Amino acid sequence: MQKDTRVLNKINKLKNDIESDWTQELDNLNLWIDLEEFYNEIMRKHERWIANTIFAFIVLSYDASSEYLQITGDRIDNKRNIMKRLAGPSYQTNPILVEAILGDSSETERGIIDKTIEWYIDRQKDWRWKEIMSNTEFHSRALVLSQGSTSVKEMKEAGALKEYATVLIEKAYSYLDAIRKEYVDLDSQLKKEGKVMITDRLANDHLSWELFILKKSNRDKASAELSAAIATAESESDDEDLDDE
Repeated sequence: MQKDTRVLNKINKLKNDIESDWTQELDNLNLWIDLEEFYNEIMRKHERWIANTIFAFIVLSYDASSEYLQITGDRIDNKRNIMKRLAGPSYQTNPILVEAILGDSSETERGIIDKTIEWYIDRQKDWRWKEIMSNTEFHSRALVLSQGSTSVKEMKEAGALKEYATVLIEKAYSYLDAIRKEYVDLDSQLKKEGKVMITDRLANDHLSWELFILKKSNRDKASAELSAAIATAESESDDEDLDDE
């Protein structure tokens, strides 16, 4: 599936005009409503070009399609090089640009730069993330609802429910396999930073840290339970037919 590169492409153009007002350009991409707080916070103490530089740095450092993502080498060095390309070697004398590289959160509060980084990572998730979550939740609920069946009819209904749930979980696994291949470069960088990989960010709320990691054992267990349920139901049905005779 082709990634959305509109933001990355726009930033690659705007970074050559770092001191201008990017508000309209960002609004055209439906980004300004989410970035207004970031810009206001940074520009309370710094010039506009600083805010533009930091946002450009975030995009170039965390966009899954960025040419600046490097699987090999030190991640901090990689981010320093990105910042150097944007602001020149003198960035090292500007504390907030250094914070953009190293992080601006304290033990008690997440900084506005780190918040924006998390927002930008999460906004790259497409419909497949929600599909994985909803399919997984249905599968889990189906297993619970199908427990305790006693009659042949209940067993057959449980078998049908589990069969449908298994189809959904298989789709979830295929989506997960696909996004892991597509986002391998970004996942690699996030792992180096100790951040949650984008392919593991299955919660719908981008501010939530809730994770649900799919495991192959769950899929195999569901298939085994389904086969057993159907076999039991068919066996009981055959026994009832014999009794009727």
